[in-house]
Amino acid sequence: MDSMQSIRIGENGTKAFLNIVDQFTKIDDVEGLLRREGVVEGIRWDLLEKAVEKSKESGTVCTDVLIADSHEGPPEFHVGNPLLKAERSTLSPEEFAGICRETWTILKLKREGSPVGRAIFVGPEETFLSWKTLDEKDVYGKPTKTDTLPFRIRPTVAHIHQQSEAKLQAVQAGYVGLDEEGCLDILSPVRMADDKMRMWYAILPVDVGRRALLEHIEKCAWVGEADPRAEVEEVCLSDVPALMDKRVMTEKLVRCGRKPIPGRDARIHLHVDELKAEAEKSKERVSVWDHTSYIFVSKGTVLAEMIYASAGIPGRDCLGQPIRTVDGRQISFEAGDNVFCSEEEGVRKYLAAVDGVVKLNKHGIAVSETLYIDGDVGPVSGNVAYKRDVVVTGSVRGGFTIHSQGDVRVLGAIENGAVVKCGGNLEVKEGLYGERASVMVGGDAAVSLIQNSRIRVHGNLRVRNYIFQSNVYCRGELVVRGLKLYDAEVGALVGGSLTCMSSILLHSAGTDTAVTKIFCGIDPVLYDKLREISTLQTSLKNRIDALQYRMGFSIAKTSQLVERLKKLPPQRKEGMKKALLEMRTMVEELRQTSKKKAHLEEKALAKDVDRLSVRISGKIIPVIRIRLHHHMYSFESEGRGRLLKIVDQDVCCIPMRGEDPLGAIVD
Repeated sequence: MDSMQSIRIGENGTKAFLNIVDQFTKIDDVEGLLRREGVVEGIRWDLLEKAVEKSKESGTVCTDVLIADSHEGPPEFHVGNPLLKAERSTLSPEEFAGICRETWTILKLKREGSPVGRAIFVGPEETFLSWKTLDEKDVYGKPTKTDTLPFRIRPTVAHIHQQSEAKLQAVQAGYVGLDEEGCLDILSPVRMADDKMRMWYAILPVDVGRRALLEHIEKCAWVGEADPRAEVEEVCLSDVPALMDKRVMTEKLVRCGRKPIPGRDARIHLHVDELKAEAEKSKERVSVWDHTSYIFVSKGTVLAEMIYASAGIPGRDCLGQPIRTVDGRQISFEAGDNVFCSEEEGVRKYLAAVDGVVKLNKHGIAVSETLYIDGDVGPVSGNVAYKRDVVVTGSVRGGFTIHSQGDVRVLGAIENGAVVKCGGNLEVKEGLYGERASVMVGGDAAVSLIQNSRIRVHGNLRVRNYIFQSNVYCRGELVVRGLKLYDAEVGALVGGSLTCMSSILLHSAGTDTAVTKIFCGIDPVLYDKLREISTLQTSLKNRIDALQYRMGFSIAKTSQLVERLKKLPPQRKEGMKKALLEMRTMVEELRQTSKKKAHLEEKALAKDVDRLSVRISGKIIPVIRIRLHHHMYSFESEGRGRLLKIVDQDVCCIPMRGEDPLGAIVD
């Protein structure tokens, strides 16, 4: 058997095997064989003795028996934290490399739902791999360095720290991966959006490092107050094992940043627009005349609100780092005339201090007690109805009206078909035109001219240029100055009818083409009504007297009437009752008629006759017919400078000499 035995060297010279061992094998023979082969290190005589004993017992030959091993003991390879027995694994280097390679592929490609066998997870600063070095001697006693690990460590990798030549430590938490070049690396389980506002956590089926994985998930999902968990998918630690059992890659949103909220700029909310819309909505149909371009408000009405600018709210990304924002911009919006403010939380209210019209621009808001119409009263402005003063920078167009309880000032003209009614004074820069133009004034009036129009003035009337073929009524003094008369043959008062309940002062009057009528101290229209009602009053008195005569007694003697009615037979009583009912009706009608007559006497005739006068300073062109109170006078021929007054209950025409009050020079 000795001649058949031989030595086989394996494992890079670290082991020697004896090809045949039987029951007759002697240690001396094997020792001589080892000496001839030069094997001197790690001889395992104990293994040889066991092989001989086995051969004796079984009667068989043992082959390929380990006879020399230069290692002190069997090689060791440990995966996991050496301090935690439950976290360690006895994977072979090849199995370890396969797991790490698969982990690398899945995480780098980020293929969620891809099947995964198992993975290895390590915590920060945790030793995850250790092995026994093979830097010993071979069986021949020569130094040797045997590296049989199927991976290597790249020196530039910052995620792995090599504590010693046979021990690796993770710098950061993550999965252990093996790249295409066979180099180990630690792959972060965290995937973050480019804007750092969302963070996902990759969960793989972990066999080694499960405890470190759970701790790391909890740390990533909770970062305190810096991380609002809005929209974050709750990941319960008890759910992680179930996710691992699926043996697929699962990504969970574990952290969500808070976007910055920029401050809101200050803004103005106008209530006046709502008031206008509500007013127009209350009408079934808004015509071009009813439409208004202005807004009336009462005292205390909220006109507008300014919501103050708000401060921006900074955001935070997934890492808890602040994200800057901008504050809202404040604006200037002033409270103008007749507007006061009240402050509430973040809001300033603008309220009207008086009744009036809103004036609004981009810088502020005000309330004017005077209504200003910029331009004409027409389709743009609509009709005007206002209880205070009105100023029109343009004209009053035909078909449109102004109703005001205050003063009215028109810088343009009042055109044909326009209607103006004001409780105060009236000023018209360019005059009145048109037969259908109608003006009623509660106070004084000052106009440039009156042409083919109607005007009634309760106070004084001043006409700058002339009155032409118009119907004019004035309860106060009336003056026509005639400043712009281009035709000497035409007076400042031409045709038409002029009624004044006080004194009249004219630059000139009359025309040769029409009769000019002047009524001073008497209203011809009301006087005619007064005459009619006087006639009716007389008729009623006569009818009452006749009825009393028929009945045979006076209604003034009530006691006699009662006694007489008692003595009458039934038939006569019935007739008397009908007569009394008729009498009562006529007496009531007479009372109402007397009341109307008294009112008309006050309006139709001037009380102070001595103050009545008609003064014509310049030229008089016939025919001019004048009624001074109850007296008539007529100019049938041309003249100049005359004053008409009532003297001793008769009209007296007095020639005027010297300088006229209107500036006309008379003879």
